[in-house]
Amino acid sequence: MTIFLHRINRFLLMFSTVLIGFLLGFAGLAHAYTATDTSSVIAFSNTPVNWNNAIYCIDTRGENLQRIGNQTGRDCGPCWSPDGEKIAFYIHYTDRPT
Repeated sequence: MTIFLHRINRFLLMFSTVLIGFLLGFAGLAHAYTATDTSSVIAFSNTPVNWNNAIYCIDTRGENLQRIGNQTGRDCGPCWSPDGEKIAFYIHYTDRPT
């Protein structure tokens, strides 16, 4: 039963992330969401039309949207730390030579 509830919770988080992107007027895709099992905050990556991804956090009520960082580049793959206090993600800088 616990696994079933966990999967339902993950589905609802994914659905709410897409809905939040639509309601807040994000042009592009909201994807790569993550949440801790006890968290009331969702972290997700948004891909706008210019492909400069950004990481955002929003609470499960759909309030308090915050962008994480302000780098020029593609911020992707948000993942909560095991204690649920920090978010790790990777950055591909588009303004730096490779």
